Amino acid sequence: GPIFNYTWISTVSTIVIPGSAIPAGITIVGDKIYFSTVGDRCQIWTVSNIYGSTHTFKKVAGAAEGYLDGNAWDARFRTPRGIEMDKNGILIIADTYNHKIRRFNPNNLMVNTMIGNPGRFADGNTSIAKVYHPNDIAIDALNNIYIADMWNHRIRKVSPSGIVSTLGGSGVKGFADGTGTTARFNNPTGVAVDASGNVYVADYYGHRIRKVTPSGTVSTLAGDGTAGYRDG
Repeated sequence: GPIFNYTWISTVSTIVIPGSAIPAGITIVGDKIYFSTVGDRCQIWTVSNIYGSTHTFKKVAGAAEGYLDGNAWDARFRTPRGIEMDKNGILIIADTYNHKIRRFNPNNLMVNTMIGNPGRFADGNTSIAKVYHPNDIAIDALNNIYIADMWNHRIRKVSPSGIVSTLGGSGVKGFADGTGTTARFNNPTGVAVDASGNVYVADYYGHRIRKVTPSGTVSTLAGDGTAGYRDG
């Protein structure tokens, strides 16, 4: 048949500028965006009707920088970054500098702490588990939560029953592929999960994209560990 030349035109527009806030994490739920901001405003915001011509923008949680559970308007975060909605309609938030995982219910407008005992690291149920500088969140089809536990150099998993475990990473920064705690990460900052339950990790100072299978086998998907730019 004939050869066709196609031109794809992308239009970039600004939906909202939230004052002095610095956007950090974002998720899409239906026709709505939830996003977190850091800097002067450690808060959670929403933009509704994102596919329409008119958008509704408002703050939904966070009074000022700090730490406080309770009513969304009074609650406080300290550099909330990763944000994702679970299968029950609850927003799970990586409250990075509070070293906690927070929960925000958009229906009753309450914020509570899911994980966040003082200290650096502990697996176990959510009442005793500890995270250290959690940076991002991903949630799979079974409602398992995955955490890029940045300063623990680990990928953590939270089961629907509330059991926190280490999916990959020894806790010592560096690089090693392997299974479970034999693997090493170097400040993992971003996580995403596919339909098969494989977790993909932005290994920040490792300059690599890593893959973790549901059984905890860690491999390198892209990158040779050297900072720079090269396709291939």
